[in-house]
This record gives sequence, C-alpha cells and structure tokens, in this order.
Amino acid sequence: MLILMLHNFIYVQIPILFILSKDKVYDFGNFIVPPNGNDYYYNNLFFGILAFISFFLLMVFGLVIGGKITLKLPLRSLIFKKSQTIYFLILLGVLIFYISIRDFSNYLTAKSNDEEKTENFLALLFNEKTYQLIFPILFYNIPRNVIRKSIFNFGIIVFIFLILDLLGGSKAALLQVFTSFFLTPLMIFYIYEKQIIWPKTKLFLIGGVLAIPLFIFTMISRELSNTGITLTLESFLNLVNSSYDFNIQIIIDLITLRLSAFLNNFLLVFTEFSGVIDSSYRLDFIKYSFESFLNLILPGTPFSNSYVTTSQLFPLVLEKAPLQSGLDKVTLLKQANTQPYSIFGFFMIIGGPVFTAFFSFIFGFVFSVLYKNTANYYSKAIVIFVFIGLFHCYAFETMLQFALMIIVTTFFFIKITKLFDRLKF
Repeated sequence: MLILMLHNFIYVQIPILFILSKDKVYDFGNFIVPPNGNDYYYNNLFFGILAFISFFLLMVFGLVIGGKITLKLPLRSLIFKKSQTIYFLILLGVLIFYISIRDFSNYLTAKSNDEEKTENFLALLFNEKTYQLIFPILFYNIPRNVIRKSIFNFGIIVFIFLILDLLGGSKAALLQVFTSFFLTPLMIFYIYEKQIIWPKTKLFLIGGVLAIPLFIFTMISRELSNTGITLTLESFLNLVNSSYDFNIQIIIDLITLRLSAFLNNFLLVFTEFSGVIDSSYRLDFIKYSFESFLNLILPGTPFSNSYVTTSQLFPLVLEKAPLQSGLDKVTLLKQANTQPYSIFGFFMIIGGPVFTAFFSFIFGFVFSVLYKNTANYYSKAIVIFVFIGLFHCYAFETMLQFALMIIVTTFFFIKITKLFDRLKF
C-alpha cells in the first residue's frame, strides 16, 4: 500500500490535476498520434477518470481483502555469518555497474551506427535492476559490527547505482533509487522491527532541489542518444546558460506532462475500448501478447510475426489494426518508443469495462495474498517489484518475462553470496 500510494500520487493524482487544469487545451496526442480528434477524447474525459478511480479502488479493496488471508507459513530468514560478506556485495555491485555501463555503451553505439546490438549474457545474469532490488534484503541480513561503517558501505552502493540510472537515461533515477534502497526495505522489515537506514531531512531537500535539473539532463541525454552525441555536465550547463527562455513554469509543465503518460494512455484505451468491440480483435491481442511472451523466454524467435512487444504497438492497438512486427532488429532499436497501458488499460483491451472491474479486484487480491504469505524476504521484494511493474504495464508480456528473469537472477545472487559467506579466510 505504501508504494502504491506513492505511485498513485505521482502518476495518477498529479496528472489528473494537470489534465483537468488544461481543460480543452490538453492534447491527448502528446505521446502518440491517436486515431481520433482531441475533442473525441475530451468528451469522454470525465467518464474515463471516473472509471480509472473505480478500477483503482477495486484493486485497493482486493489488496485489503487479500491481506486478511494468512496461511501461517514460517518465515525463512537469510542468515549470513560474517560481516565481511558486505565487501563481496560491494564488489558484486561494482562489477554489475561496469557490465551495465559497457552494455549501455554498446546499445548507444549500435543505435547511432544503425547496427544490431550484440546480446550480452552477462548483462542478463548480472542484471542491475535485480541487484538494486535484492541488495538491501541481503544487506540487512549480514551482521553489522560498526553502524557508521555499515552506513558508509550502504551509501557507496546507493551512489554508484544512482549514477548508473542517470547515465542510463532514467528520468526517474532518484525515485527508483529511493524505492529500491529505502522504501522497499522499510515496507518489508518494519513488521520484523529491523533497524533500517533512512535518508536524513537534508538528503530529502537535496533530492528535491536536484530532481528538476536531473530530469532535464536525462531527458536531453535520451533525445541525443539517437545522434550518437554524449551529453556531458559541461555541455548541459552551457545549454542552460545560453537559454534565454528558461522558465520554471515551462519546466514544471514538461515534467508533469511526462508523468501523465500513464493516465493519458489509459484514457485513450478507455475511450476506444469501452464500447462494443469485435471480440476477434481482443483475441488477436491476447494471442499476439502470448506469442510475444514466448519469444522473450524461448531460444530464438519462434513467432517472428510477434517480435515487437505490445508496448511499442500502442498506436496500432488504439486503431484496432492488425498487430504485426514489421521491424528488423536495427529499425526496432532506432524506433523504440514504449508506451504504458496500465494494468487497467490492458484489462480493458482484452475484456471491456466489466471484465476490468472484476479483474482489478482479483489483481489486488492475488498480489496481496502472495505478499502476505511468501516465506522469505526476497520473495516479498520480488512481489512488490512485479506488482508495480504490472500496475504500469509497459507490455504485459515484457513484465512477465522480466519477473522470471528477476527470480532466476535473485536466486543466483543469493547463492553466490552464501558461497562467499561460507568461505574460510
């Protein structure tokens, strides 16, 4: 509920206020070109927002009811014997930082040179998202002799992964780091009365001050990635200094607009799919999503016509056009433009409003039961991550594939950490 309310505030409440404040001036085609005119979606704005709120509340109701079901399974704690194990985790973090930077560099090179990006198995096995998720869980189960030293070690990892997220072009780098390293362990460990590290007020203030320039920096950096130009801090500061029209209101509107993609896309889906829709198209969408999922988890590409994930076919879905890949790997890399459906938007496409209402409750209920009754800390962290990922739903099939990958890599990280912990030296 804590992490859901945070995402609700950032990606729902603020966008609702922003969209309503713009009234008819708001452009529903800010992110993609929709099949109908702006007035068509504006006329359905009230009912779209009302539907979203209803589905959201049904999901919350499911979370509450599911949280009451307790199977009374014994909690299996991770037990590490040596305080020196933290140094292995730091070394692992530095290694993952290096592998991720190299992989991202290869991505930028391939994109700017119109080449295929070479697959990197190490980047999958040593996945940085899994490490960010699982590091705090492992950290709080390693014996700590000196609190000040533990805070320093923790801070090293937080810092290098904040840098990694920024270099990777994440506009929500601060939010991701805060969620992974601070909020997730708070949610998991508060009931077990573990003492966790929490940012001081000064750090929150610094984060608030840096949030806007970091957002602008990563946004410009991502736009330049197609050109092969690397944005440096010096060139960024020169760009800001040379901008005579620097207006804080414009910047705030730009940031709020970017946060509105999640709700904006649901409103488009609701308007297009709340009426009578040919069931064959809904079935085609399900079939394509399933084949795309199999492409992601099976060797090779068994379904070549379903190569592109549904997050990149959002405009075709709105038009109810046939879903076909039609892109090779090079073109896909150049034109990648993923769009969030939201879990409610995904349900709307495959079943309509009544189906969405029912499965919004089921979605909350299932994840609440899973979280309440998982038998170890790291499984709870995975449930939280997958729940929020599916809530935003940048392609349902992609999130399922990522969930499987996180389970495998989490198991790998835990095993090698335990192996080091047992070594005698």
